[in-house]
Amino acid sequence: MRSLVQAISLFTNAISAAIAEALNPLAKDPLLIWNYGVFAVLAFAGGCGFIWQFWQLDLEEDALNNLPEGHVEADEKQVARLDAAEIGPVRG
Repeated sequence: MRSLVQAISLFTNAISAAIAEALNPLAKDPLLIWNYGVFAVLAFAGGCGFIWQFWQLDLEEDALNNLPEGHVEADEKQVARLDAAEIGPVRG
């Protein structure tokens, strides 16, 4: 699992390095504005997409945060099972 996560991390680094190399010719003085402009437009589009994707979830969160306070009851058997399942201090 650790190697898979590392591979994904290195793959995203490779993609960002490829984008940086592709935009290197634009790093001259009169063309420098394009570097900032392209990423500003991409960031704006990504932000709009993020808001559009999760807008309904935000509304649901507000509704769930305003629920009345509840009360949970457990019988003796459930309490004993939960007490037995508690994890003690970790020794290391």
